[in-house]
Amino acid sequence: MDATCLIYYSQLKKDYDFFPKLRLLFKSLLIPTEIKNEFARGATLEPERNHVLDNIRTKGSFYTLCTSYDMLTKVLLETTKGIDRGEAEAVAQHKQVKTRFVLADDKEFIKAIAIADKHVQVISSLHVIAMLDLLKYEANAPHVIRHFHSVYKFKSKELHAAYKQVASWFGITLSKKELSNKCSLSKILSK
Repeated sequence: MDATCLIYYSQLKKDYDFFPKLRLLFKSLLIPTEIKNEFARGATLEPERNHVLDNIRTKGSFYTLCTSYDMLTKVLLETTKGIDRGEAEAVAQHKQVKTRFVLADDKEFIKAIAIADKHVQVISSLHVIAMLDLLKYEANAPHVIRHFHSVYKFKSKELHAAYKQVASWFGITLSKKELSNKCSLSKILSK
């Protein structure tokens, strides 16, 4: 997991609490040491981050500090433009532990890792929102989308792509009209 997601979710905690919803989708969130440190640096200015920081454990916690990673991958990715040390560690962890996804919202990282290693499956918070909506874990997806857009400026086409990909994973067919209704930011943000 990338620090950007943790930062956004913490900033939104008062308006929309992503953290309990993540438990519906994932067994645990593996947090690399560098991501934890990066996230912790902003805790004095954003004390809402302490909710996650206080619950990170090496075992038995939803927020699991993961120190196991492929060193060669980490070193190689740290020299790749668009990938910072925490992101490199997250991908190296992904390779070592063999997780299904790397959760990240940093657009530069997503572009860079797609070029550096096309075998790494990155999902964004938009995928998380689509999963919550399509699995019916979230009754008011437009509300979530509005709040998330307040901290992460994304475009309708990005939301549309996330919904299409998630629907495909789950074997759900969405009509063009359904996709348009779920992904039209002009409609969603005007409410």
